[in-house]
Amino acid sequence: MRRSGLYSFTKPVVLLSGGADSLTLATDIILNPHRYRHNTELPALIHFMIDDRVHRHVSDLVRTKQIPYLERIAGKKLERYFVNLDRTLIFKKPKKPTPRNTPVTSFDMHRSGLTPTLHLTMLSIAFNYAASIRANRVYAAFLMDPQRWKDYYENGPDHSEDTPNFVENFNAFAHEGGTVDNVFLIAPFLDAEMSKTSVLMLAEQLEVPLEITHTCVWSINECGKCNACFIYKQGCKELGHDPRRK
Repeated sequence: MRRSGLYSFTKPVVLLSGGADSLTLATDIILNPHRYRHNTELPALIHFMIDDRVHRHVSDLVRTKQIPYLERIAGKKLERYFVNLDRTLIFKKPKKPTPRNTPVTSFDMHRSGLTPTLHLTMLSIAFNYAASIRANRVYAAFLMDPQRWKDYYENGPDHSEDTPNFVENFNAFAHEGGTVDNVFLIAPFLDAEMSKTSVLMLAEQLEVPLEITHTCVWSINECGKCNACFIYKQGCKELGHDPRRK
């Protein structure tokens, strides 16, 4: 299996979702470029916007809080690209999901109003953006919890978008045509087999202001029941506190 640490590179592009993981990753890339084997070029940021109440709130956080914070620690203005996803990707108003603690399947995405190819589409757009600005690495803050790692090694990949198998296969797919053969999807938290707790510990070490992030994709007030909320609560429980609560 290809591992992202084998590649040296120049300019990075970071997928900035508005959550704790992506802000922590972007912060680490800015403050510790040596960990990611790139030179002094600062990352470009890409954020995907969805036109519903929750995602508009998240995009506002990214635009008004997260990017100013990242530019402050970078010491200069960062290149950024905001992408509006149209109704070819979002075909009906999302509904609140049932409580769950398992990976989201294509059926769940369809039921929630999202096309099952949403993540493939986002990454394809990100690759095109990277190629257009002569960047050759696209960073995603994918991670898996310890139970999923155990299942991954014992039973094989579950083929969701946040596994090492997905990253490897997406890179192979993207390079097949030869047009972006020098751009790679990198998932450093997966490479290091980091859990949510590990990422929260890194965020505290880097003094990332997690209070300007948002976890839940279903409610501005955070439902506490969806997969994203469940994983975040588990991480906080293992850490012993919630880093967003100052």
